[in-house]
Amino acid sequence: MTEQHQIISEVKAKYTSAPTFTGVTLAGLVNLQVFPSVRTNQAAGTAANAFGGVWAVALNAPANDQITLTGGSYPRSVCADVVTNAQAAFTAVSVNAVAVKPAGGALDINATGTNCNADLNTIAWTFTKS
Repeated sequence: MTEQHQIISEVKAKYTSAPTFTGVTLAGLVNLQVFPSVRTNQAAGTAANAFGGVWAVALNAPANDQITLTGGSYPRSVCADVVTNAQAAFTAVSVNAVAVKPAGGALDINATGTNCNADLNTIAWTFTKS
């Protein structure tokens, strides 16, 4: 199981009785301990991914039933592998602001490779409550 899978499993478990993700924030998710504790700063309400990139959280309005977690600093050497290994659990994935798996669509392997071209890459992972 990838780090991304563990995080979304934790988020979904915490919000299982809530009808939506309304009110979700990064600090709130840190306080709920959905991120690995070794990479969180409880006092600051921040968390980092395995490569040191800070996580950001965006709630997808208006239904508030989707969250996008964005993490930076994915090295070129692992970017495509991380995306291809974790993408099945997500409704959409973007690399460096380019959709490589559009909402409800399939992963474009070639676009993933093409867009994982920076020394350090940013990946946005979108998932739903269900």
